Amino acid sequence: MDKIELLAIESEKAYNSEIRRMDTLTDRADKFIAAVAIVAGFQLTQVENLDFTGGWIEQIPDWLTLLSLAILGIAILFAAASMNLREYYSYPLGEKLLDELKDDDVDNDSARVKVARMYLKWHDTNSRANDGRARYLTISGILLIVGFGLATLSFLLFKLS
Repeated sequence: MDKIELLAIESEKAYNSEIRRMDTLTDRADKFIAAVAIVAGFQLTQVENLDFTGGWIEQIPDWLTLLSLAILGIAILFAAASMNLREYYSYPLGEKLLDELKDDDVDNDSARVKVARMYLKWHDTNSRANDGRARYLTISGILLIVGFGLATLSFLLFKLS
């Protein structure tokens, strides 16, 4: 195997690794959205108990419920934002690749280098997009944990009061 063929193979592998990472992040975002919706749904069952009456100690569970719902709402927004796929490169549409390679001056090695360069450019762009999506999911996950903790605390305080 010559080095140009090796370059073509490895650049395609790099591109495909970012596509798999994109699929993993999309799957994880779906799960985060479902988890937030479940926790928020349970928290919404407590909304009818909100009355904001009495002293500030009696109002703590009410405020925790509202704070939990707000944090869970922000968490679902970050999870949804992580699903943004507008920045991804994929295979060229139509005959763009054919037009690039059909010139008689482009021999087999030049064609492999052009395709490898295309894959590496796509890999870099998709990697940056995936890094941003992963940051959004990290924030969403942290907010989900905080929202769940507040929801649990407010539920326990409702039961104790």
